[in-house]
Amino acid sequence: MPNRFSIYDAVPAYSEEDCAGALFAAKWPDGFRCPRCAHPHYYKVSSRGRHLFECRSCAHQTSLTAGTVLEGTRTPLTKWFQAMFLMQIGINAKLLAELIRVTYKTAWLINHKLRHAIGEWDRMRPLEGDLQLLGGLLRLRIPSLLQQSNRAGGAEAAASRGRRLA
Repeated sequence: MPNRFSIYDAVPAYSEEDCAGALFAAKWPDGFRCPRCAHPHYYKVSSRGRHLFECRSCAHQTSLTAGTVLEGTRTPLTKWFQAMFLMQIGINAKLLAELIRVTYKTAWLINHKLRHAIGEWDRMRPLEGDLQLLGGLLRLRIPSLLQQSNRAGGAEAAASRGRRLA
């Protein structure tokens, strides 16, 4: 009988050190910089299982998760990274809870925070360029479409049609 593929096999097994290294590289791509004074040198402080970075200049302490969607979480980084991986395929909280072995409440919160972060990322970077629909190439400039739709709605459009907005 052939081996069957399970969705559990698709979930990568990350180590805590790999996740911390990836988060460090994403947060500080040019190396550590103190958020208060921008000094590049730090001490590592291990306190209550959290990895803190203390600036050598001003003694300000910051963590890898400070200022991210992971801020204040007690869920291990490995679970967050597994959830980020599974977000690529689109997943609901119930299945996420089962796959990364957390409670439904934790899975829902992770899913909600990641979707919110993705939405904020998309809002900050509006689409532009060419659209391709159903195999054909439709050349439309996205910013011009957004400007036209903004001009078509709102109080100005209502006033031009002789109506008042209540």
